[in-house]
Amino acid sequence: MLKLLVTKAKAAGLVYSSQNGANNYTVGKEGVLRNSVAKGSIELKEAVQSGGLLGTNWALGTIEDNITMMKVKTGEMVFGHSDIDADDYFTYSRTKRNYSVDGVSEGKKSFNNSRKIPSISLAEAEQKIEAMGITADKFTSSKPIEDKLNNSLNKDDQYKAIDSYDATRELAYRNIAKTSTFL
Repeated sequence: MLKLLVTKAKAAGLVYSSQNGANNYTVGKEGVLRNSVAKGSIELKEAVQSGGLLGTNWALGTIEDNITMMKVKTGEMVFGHSDIDADDYFTYSRTKRNYSVDGVSEGKKSFNNSRKIPSISLAEAEQKIEAMGITADKFTSSKPIEDKLNNSLNKDDQYKAIDSYDATRELAYRNIAKTSTFL
C-alpha cells in the first residue's frame, strides 16, 4: 500500500511512466502495466501530473486490466498527465479494461479520456482482483533468510544474541542498552 505526503512531486499509484520508446515492434511487450491493483493515498500540496494509477503513458505504453483504489487528494484519480488526451494512437487506444472503484477511489478526472475510465463497485473490483489471481493482500512476510545469514539484528534486540541471555533480565538489558552508546 502506497502512502505519499509531500509538497510538490510527480507521483503515481503504481508506475509513473509507461512507454516503450515508440517502437511499434514491441507494443504490448515493453512498457506494459497489466493485471494490477493500486491501493493507498497520495496527498500533495501541489500536484504535478500525478495519478492514482500512473502518471504518463507517452508513448505506446500498454495499460490493461488494472484497478485503482487510490485516494489522490490533489491529483488525478487515474491518469496524471494530459498526454492521455493527446494522439490516441500513442496513448489512450493502448488502455483497456482499467477501472476506479466507487466510494473508494478519489481524485479528479480532468482529462476527456480519464472520464471514459469506468468506476465499478467494490464487490466487482474484488471479483476482478480474484480473477486476476492477485493475492498480495493475503501475503505475510517473515524475516528474510539473508538477515539470519548476515546476523542482522534489530538494534534494540542485539542483547538477545548474547550466549548467556536470560529472558528474566529483559528490563535490565533494555536499561543498559539505553545508557550504552556502543550498543
